[in-house]
Amino acid sequence: MSLSSNIPTRACLALACAIVIDLSTVSTHAQTPSADASSRAEEAYGRIDFEATLAASTEAIAGGGLDASACARLYFLMGVARAALGQENESRDAFLRMLALDPERTVERALSPRLRAPYLEARGLLDARAERLTLTVDRVASTDTLVVRARDPVSFVANVRVAVRRRGNGAWTQQIKPFAREMSVAMPPGAGVTEVAVALLDEHGNVLLTAGTTAEPRAFGEPVGSSAQDARTTPRAGGNGHIVAAGIAVAVGVLGLGAGVAGIFVRADGANSFNDDTLCFQPSTPPLTRGEQCAGDLNAARNGEIIAGIGFGVAGAAVIVALVVLAVGGGGDDDDRSTAALSCGSGPGTFGVACGVRF
Repeated sequence: MSLSSNIPTRACLALACAIVIDLSTVSTHAQTPSADASSRAEEAYGRIDFEATLAASTEAIAGGGLDASACARLYFLMGVARAALGQENESRDAFLRMLALDPERTVERALSPRLRAPYLEARGLLDARAERLTLTVDRVASTDTLVVRARDPVSFVANVRVAVRRRGNGAWTQQIKPFAREMSVAMPPGAGVTEVAVALLDEHGNVLLTAGTTAEPRAFGEPVGSSAQDARTTPRAGGNGHIVAAGIAVAVGVLGLGAGVAGIFVRADGANSFNDDTLCFQPSTPPLTRGEQCAGDLNAARNGEIIAGIGFGVAGAAVIVALVVLAVGGGGDDDDRSTAALSCGSGPGTFGVACGVRF
């Protein structure tokens, strides 16, 4: 009797657990609509349902919040699905965006020629264009200004997001602006290193390319005029040694150049005297050869040629030494000239421009 009375209780408990699990799943899907749609796109592609693949992949892109790798995969699915549905132009555009995000990505050779044709056309079009999807961040020398430069060969970047902060200060200042090929960003005031995270975004907020993230930001040196910058750039004893050494090398080069020019004149004068009968060669008894009568002029010409060769050789070597000394000793602040190589990713930033996709 007690056993039968516990059955409804156990059933209720099981049902309650099932409801909790189901609600948890629904909650998770609600929090990540793009991830859920991406999964459905992959499932539909696996069962060769191209209409469902196209619908789910389009939904995933429109949901936003994806990184470049996820977007590239979805554009691949869209490209194949549209090709299978006879939408060649739209398929080519999807493959163009896929290749802009991941130039090394390919399609399976097992696909039919009809499905591969838009991909091959997209690759040919992108290869013919000089630009690639790029993002760089540079500091303008001797200023407190950063320059963000971006290129978008397929016109799907909508905004640029830039986040900046002073290292050690946990708060990021973020700004999102419409896509522009170049924009300036002011470094935060005060002493300390500036950290920067820049992202190109599509119109749905998907991250297409990054130059640093909030987890791994790009770093630039002290602002101009800060105490740390002044201390770092104040000349120290021996700090300009490379300039002195280069100056000495240049001086030696000038002397060598002068010696080379003088040698040319000496050679020319000796050669002219040796070849001029009125200046050198005269009848004599017993008869003497020109070389015997004009030995002094011949030696002068030869010595002038040697002097010219040595002088010009010294001048050339001195120039090379000066350039090497300046290059090695005058490196300066790498942060001021560093160029950020960008990788796709996300991360809030202080100043930035977001890029959008137009479908």
